[in-house]
Amino acid sequence: MSVVIDASVALKWVLGETDSDAADALFDRDEDLIAPALWLAEAANALWRRARTGEVSSDQVNVRFSELR
Repeated sequence: MSVVIDASVALKWVLGETDSDAADALFDRDEDLIAPALWLAEAANALWRRARTGEVSSDQVNVRFSELR
């Protein structure tokens, strides 16, 4: 069986947000993880917005984006 994830799940993997433990648990399941084609662009946009609001620094955005890639 496959589990479809989206950018919000991927961001939980790299930002340590609320429910990150649930997102991390997806790695422990014996299922394939798949994502829509635009997930990385959506995640990049969300990281950019967080940098604009000051939630994360631009350096953190670069590191987190590299982790997602």
